[in-house]
Amino acid sequence: MRTEQVAVWSGGIRLAGTLMLPDAGAAQVPGIVQGPGWLGLRAAKLYTPYHEALTGAGFAVLTIDYRGFGDSDGDATIMDPMTQVADIRAGLDYLETRSEIDPSRLGVFGSGGTGGGNAIYAAALDERVKAVVSQVPVADG
Repeated sequence: MRTEQVAVWSGGIRLAGTLMLPDAGAAQVPGIVQGPGWLGLRAAKLYTPYHEALTGAGFAVLTIDYRGFGDSDGDATIMDPMTQVADIRAGLDYLETRSEIDPSRLGVFGSGGTGGGNAIYAAALDERVKAVVSQVPVADG
């Protein structure tokens, strides 16, 4: 798996992202945006097995720190699920700019609490999302 640290822009705020690409494969691969779970960060080691399996199966994975979390800019005193959904959608925007990614094959993955709920919400709002995985979602808190 090849890894690249990237910046994703959401509502004028810089989000820290990690883009993981398969070592080899098709000229363009499907892309997945992962939003971390409740108070989670993109670099959490519990996500590593998922990232390795997904990139091993030929998917690119972009995981982000939501605004105000981890290495992203923004107000750390505010946690708003709708802005987190906007951050996931900004991740989709970013994937569309990458030549390695097939923009017609985008998905979202959310794990743990708000991460799972955010993935469902992003998929409901954004017709670019062709697949969604929601693990342990909390949607109404």
